[in-house]
Amino acid sequence: RFEAGSSLVFAMLFEGEDDLFEEKKGPLVFQESKDIDEVPYLLNVHDDQMHERLRFEAYSLESSDTHFLWVSYPEFDRFFRFNAELMNPNYRAGRFRWVLQRLELMTDGKGGRRLQISASPTAHPPQTQGTSEFKIPIGRMNYKERQALRDDMERLDNSRETKIAAKRKVAHERFLADFEEKKREYQEKVAQRDRRIEEERKVRLVEILEKRQVERNSKLKIQQVFDQRACKIEEKIQKREEQWDDGVKEVLAKAKRDKDDSEAAVAEIMQKAREREAAAKKVGR
Repeated sequence: RFEAGSSLVFAMLFEGEDDLFEEKKGPLVFQESKDIDEVPYLLNVHDDQMHERLRFEAYSLESSDTHFLWVSYPEFDRFFRFNAELMNPNYRAGRFRWVLQRLELMTDGKGGRRLQISASPTAHPPQTQGTSEFKIPIGRMNYKERQALRDDMERLDNSRETKIAAKRKVAHERFLADFEEKKREYQEKVAQRDRRIEEERKVRLVEILEKRQVERNSKLKIQQVFDQRACKIEEKIQKREEQWDDGVKEVLAKAKRDKDDSEAAVAEIMQKAREREAAAKKVGR
């Protein structure tokens, strides 16, 4: 007998969500509902007599996800070999309820979830659909039983559709809210980007104007240096020309003075010569 709180978990065969066996899962023989991880689930049991196995399903009334697992007849009987109350295979309702009480969803290590049977009942016991005591159809059903079954199925379908519609409405409203929030964030990012671009443009414009002013001032300084140098050169040239003119004039004046001195000396010599010649003439007479 399995003790409460035991960590033992039964490994199930054929666990998954593939639709390959949908047509071979057999008729519905038992149905209850319970919350798994605070989410309402519809629990179904199908009897696949052809392959001698049972299919346990957990259908989410919020997301419409279906998790299931297959259990062979021998494996199912081994669950109750030490249970005196459920050892009798004719007590199928109690056996099914015992399994459904222990159904839970666990992570499969691949980002999904898988259905499994734990050793002890879960926190939320299953609830029978429709009446307090669910009767499994055995043999042929009369009109009232068939009508009650149809009413239960129709009620479950309507309840499921209502919950799905409410879930979709909430999801749609959440989507719209998220969309508006993302839209607002995007618009804010665009506005911030535009402001940043405008600020960068202004800064760049100021930098360009300052650079142009520096270049203009540099050109003015260079032009001033050139102008000052040209003025100095012009002054030097003019001064040299003036010095040259003064030198030439001095040379010409000196040459003139030398010429005048030479002419005066020659005139004086000639005068003295004439005087001697005259004196000689006088002496000869």
